[in-house]
Amino acid sequence: MRPIPRYEDDENLLSEVIRSVLRSVRLRLGMDVGFISEFDKGNRIFRYVDGENPPIAPGGADPLSESYCSYIVRGLMPGAMQNAADDPVAAGMKPTKSIPVGAHLSTPIVLPCGGLFGTLCCFSYAPNPDVGEAQLRLLQFSAEQIANLLGMVGKKNKNYLATEDAVRCVLKNRAISIVFQPIYRLSDDRIVGFEALARFPSTLLGSSPDKWFEGADTVGLGIEMEFLAVEEAVAGLLKLPEDAALSLNLSPASIASARFVQLFGSMPLDRIILEVTEHAAIEGYAELKSALEPFRKRGLRLAIDDVGAGYSSFRHVLDLNPDLIKLDISLIRGIDRDPGRQALASAISEFARRMDCEVVAEGVETDGELASLRAAGITKVQGYLISKPLTLADVPILLRRYRSREGLVLRLDRSG
Repeated sequence: MRPIPRYEDDENLLSEVIRSVLRSVRLRLGMDVGFISEFDKGNRIFRYVDGENPPIAPGGADPLSESYCSYIVRGLMPGAMQNAADDPVAAGMKPTKSIPVGAHLSTPIVLPCGGLFGTLCCFSYAPNPDVGEAQLRLLQFSAEQIANLLGMVGKKNKNYLATEDAVRCVLKNRAISIVFQPIYRLSDDRIVGFEALARFPSTLLGSSPDKWFEGADTVGLGIEMEFLAVEEAVAGLLKLPEDAALSLNLSPASIASARFVQLFGSMPLDRIILEVTEHAAIEGYAELKSALEPFRKRGLRLAIDDVGAGYSSFRHVLDLNPDLIKLDISLIRGIDRDPGRQALASAISEFARRMDCEVVAEGVETDGELASLRAAGITKVQGYLISKPLTLADVPILLRRYRSREGLVLRLDRSG
């Protein structure tokens, strides 16, 4: 039996409960829109919004000084208004007419530590003569519930909300760029493919792709973020050499989603390699293998990424029968000085030959590492020794530098 998750341990569950409380009180009060705002550095930030086609959205913000909330928490405007246009302060404020705001209820959200988080507000587009102290007390009770939920995780929850805002902003603005790292075949010294790698703006989560994908997953938007990266990468496929493969990364959860079928159904699958991370848990191997089968029949190649990191059982490799095994950088770093790593690379290479698949070594940075991987029978490599990840515009420049009479042949250039 799975343990019942606790709010303080599950930020996704906490967020859903807060949304549920907000919706419940809005409907109980008969209001059109409800929202939870946070006061931060002179701004009112809408953290949660509920309603039919609301005029505000989660993550949106406006100056706190120009909002009803500012006046209400200072006691300069009543918490319950049957018609905002009848209040002398609200009547002169822009939202009263532009939205418009009819009946309005608002109360501060005070955290258990005593700090003011923001406000819980509900309003309707039309006046409502039934709004009064009884409705305001219900809103205040709900605000206490929400404050306790927010207080369970304190700063951690605030970081969660900020992370959700940052992720949603990237998704909305498609603020992600793709770079392409060459994959180099050792048998004939050729670039035979490129792995698409996501790059993010340096904001709250930094610029590390791992942090961004982890953050997106934490706030329940991991699948959306993964597919945004895939869409942006595939958009550049036509500008890559026609005989070069494009390697894309997706988690098992994304592969199992309906969106995978929609997106990959129209791709030139004979040019696509799908990398499944080796340290992501897979609950149903048979189901995943079955979902991938029609795409693999059309030419899609499957790679298990990060082999040697996370789950070390190789079960992904054994149960999914991939076309490629990608060795994690932790096995490659310093392999030329480590007999144990050399032996393991040789064993994996021999295993791959028997399974009729290839081995790709990631993160190759030195001549010594490359020599050891050749000796171990590794068939493909990628890493800074070959080339750093390139923008789409820089790919032709790299290829022209190493063009030969036989084709696109790469000769490692020590001059940079």
